[in-house]
Amino acid sequence: MEFGPKGETLVMEHVPAAHTDTDIYVHFEKANVIQMGDLFFSWMYPYIDPSTGGTITGTIAAADKILSLAGNDTKIVAGHGPLGNKADLTKFRDMLITSRDRVEKLKSAGKSAQEAVAEKPFADLDSAWGNGIINSEQWVQIVYLTL
Repeated sequence: MEFGPKGETLVMEHVPAAHTDTDIYVHFEKANVIQMGDLFFSWMYPYIDPSTGGTITGTIAAADKILSLAGNDTKIVAGHGPLGNKADLTKFRDMLITSRDRVEKLKSAGKSAQEAVAEKPFADLDSAWGNGIINSEQWVQIVYLTL
C-alpha cells in the first residue's frame, strides 16, 4: 500500500499467538520505522493475554521477525514505553527468552504458578524491567500461563 506525496510503502503482517492472536506490525519502509504496538513494551515487562491466544513463544517469534527486518537506524515504536531501536528490541527479546526459560524450568519441575512466583525467578531483571504496568509477580504468572 502506498500513500502520501513520497509514496511511502507500508507492509503490514499478522504475527500469530504473540501478545494476542490478532497482532500485526506495520513497517513504514521508506521512513525506516516499524510500529509494533503491544508486541513490544519498551523497558518494561509486557502483558501477554492468554485468554486471547497470546503466548510468550509467539512474542519471542514476533521480536525475532522484527529484528530480521530492522537495521541499526530503524525506529521501533512500542505499544508502551519510549521509542526504541534494534538494540532495545534485542534486549527485550533476550529478557523474554530468559523469562520463558526460567519459568519453563519451574513449571517442568511441577511448581504451581504461585510456587513459581515465590521462587522470585526475575529478581535480577526487576530493576530494569519491573517498573512498568506489570510487576514481577504478575510477569511470572503471565509467563507461566502462556507456556
